[in-house]
Amino acid sequence: MDRPIGLAVYQINASLIMNNRRPPELIATHYTNWMPFVVVRSSTGFSITSCLTPVREIAVTTAIIGIFFILMLVLVYSSKAAFEGVFVVFLGIGMLTTVGTPLAIILHFRHQQRLGPVLVFDAREKAFDLPRHSKRLTIEEVDFLCLVTACAGSDWCSELQLHSRKGVRFLLVPAWTQHQLERMLNEIIAEIPVRVSCFTEDRKAPEKWREQSLHEV
Repeated sequence: MDRPIGLAVYQINASLIMNNRRPPELIATHYTNWMPFVVVRSSTGFSITSCLTPVREIAVTTAIIGIFFILMLVLVYSSKAAFEGVFVVFLGIGMLTTVGTPLAIILHFRHQQRLGPVLVFDAREKAFDLPRHSKRLTIEEVDFLCLVTACAGSDWCSELQLHSRKGVRFLLVPAWTQHQLERMLNEIIAEIPVRVSCFTEDRKAPEKWREQSLHEV
């Protein structure tokens, strides 16, 4: 049975973070709460790859948006603001949002599906393939896999990253919330033959980061 990560109760050892390594940092510039990645197992290991487009969830989201704007239009139309052209403005915004939101989500998933897997682990070959970076790293070349959570602007975002012993960082999966990546890690952590750590930005900590070792090798 997968063991929970339990990030809320981990013990901190900040001195480990600067052990001849650069401090953690976010790599991505765009985050979404629609997770387009999933763990897929194979006979030789696992991969983190793009999932199918969640048609049902998109349809529900579209219906909620549509109902919201319909109610707003009814309220606007029944008020004096309707004569000031506000009704037309709300109608335009409602149509753009109701059509544009699901379209943007679908295009996001289709884009990720075209790009393919972000990580493929072959236990037989003891190697990590990074198809999107055209890289193949052996276990000996990988320093650790890490979950980085930090403040991006006014929001807290998380990333799953792979760091090589040469100091190169590879972004695997960006996420709007840490919980999305915790679930993904819980599925694969027992099979990963390298160290797995979690770094959380903490401006009160001596090194500005807290580290939890989730899996030691």
